[in-house]
Amino acid sequence: MVRKNFIFILMLFLVFANFIFAEENNVVSAKISGSQIEVTFKIPEGLHQSLQKEYFYLEADSIPGIVFEPTVYPAGKKEHDLINYYGSVTLTKKFKVDKNVDPNLNSLKIYAGYQFCYDSGSCLFPEEVELDLPIDLTKIEKPESTTGKEQTVADEQTEQSPATSATALNIIKFLIMAFLGGLILNVMPCVLPVLSIKAMSLVKQSQQDKKQILRSSMAYTFGILVSFIILAAIIIILKMSGEMVGWGFQFQSAGFVTGLLIVIFV
Repeated sequence: MVRKNFIFILMLFLVFANFIFAEENNVVSAKISGSQIEVTFKIPEGLHQSLQKEYFYLEADSIPGIVFEPTVYPAGKKEHDLINYYGSVTLTKKFKVDKNVDPNLNSLKIYAGYQFCYDSGSCLFPEEVELDLPIDLTKIEKPESTTGKEQTVADEQTEQSPATSATALNIIKFLIMAFLGGLILNVMPCVLPVLSIKAMSLVKQSQQDKKQILRSSMAYTFGILVSFIILAAIIIILKMSGEMVGWGFQFQSAGFVTGLLIVIFV
């Protein structure tokens, strides 16, 4: 019994060791310089950021009287048909203010998205940081009026929020990918023995009372759901505390894999 408890505790420690000692997520810093938003991403050593605008972006909430220009991406290092950034990278977005802007406006809400990847090729989960930047309208030059094409652009930005729509599409995409991944896992060789064990258990229970079979099946399903909910809750809590964590990346740690092999042989 003591041996089983020791193995169980050791496995839990190996799973969450990387999370507990994960690097704090002090990745994004931003400021407004004149009529330009500047967002700097600090990329940890061993990771890089690719220029994929779907996952690497700078967006701002639409505000009447302010016209935002497209985000400017700096030159990076071209590798395998991709432009990658190392160390740190700064995105900029200029904006124009006209006389229709609210004079009491004192902040801009921006959204900075990124997805760091290991040099080995695997990537962390996409992240989005929401920031409120202070703005002093008295220090920004305003044109006499906004007409024609610029006014049309302002109206279009007021009607839609790119950051919000992009986030919703990402959530739907990840849910579909998770569902397909679950279907694929059911036919993986490593899962088939578990399914056969459960099937044999159901066969043995076939002569038992139907209520008992239902209770056993519900307990089995409930146990799986609760286990994964607990794991998800732990990761969510760690991420909310500012840790840069994900699920599955512990298998890239030589120490974790070695420890897991020891547990299996023990």
